Amino acid sequence: MNKTTDINFRWADVNDDIDKIVRFFIDNAPIEYISHGEIQDGRALPIGVWSNNLETILSKQFVSAIKREKDTKFPETRLFFAHSDNDTLVGFSYIGIDRKSQNPYAVIYDILVSKSLRNRGAGNSMISWISEEMRRENIKFLFLESGIQNTQAHQFFKRRGFHPVSINMMKAL
Repeated sequence: MNKTTDINFRWADVNDDIDKIVRFFIDNAPIEYISHGEIQDGRALPIGVWSNNLETILSKQFVSAIKREKDTKFPETRLFFAHSDNDTLVGFSYIGIDRKSQNPYAVIYDILVSKSLRNRGAGNSMISWISEEMRRENIKFLFLESGIQNTQAHQFFKRRGFHPVSINMMKAL
């Protein structure tokens, strides 16, 4: 795949293979990816390493998202896929949506592009597709978080119109 025109986008459904999605996450999310959300959800430990239970945690989250169920934070969750013409997974995103807020918003919990396809336009196309879908659904704001050491991702998101609105801080007790 040489260009983003070879990528197709869609929301996940119950026929999708959860194990494949979990494996994609594990294979493509570096340690720098860890942010407060991964620590809060138990995906990662506060010392900046992935949890031994990562596969189980991701599986539960992604099954709920495929079913568009409520999770502990959002009334609706979804999984979005970017895949090649031969149905190879190129990227995915896990999204939480709150339509009942004064300002309806969505949070991109996760957005990952295959390591082998980074810097080739896939991430840009994914952000554009998600933004347009959320706009069509009258979502007013799109938020995301990123690990503090994930500087390449920060620059990527800034170039696509995201900007910092807060700083998350943590104290272990």
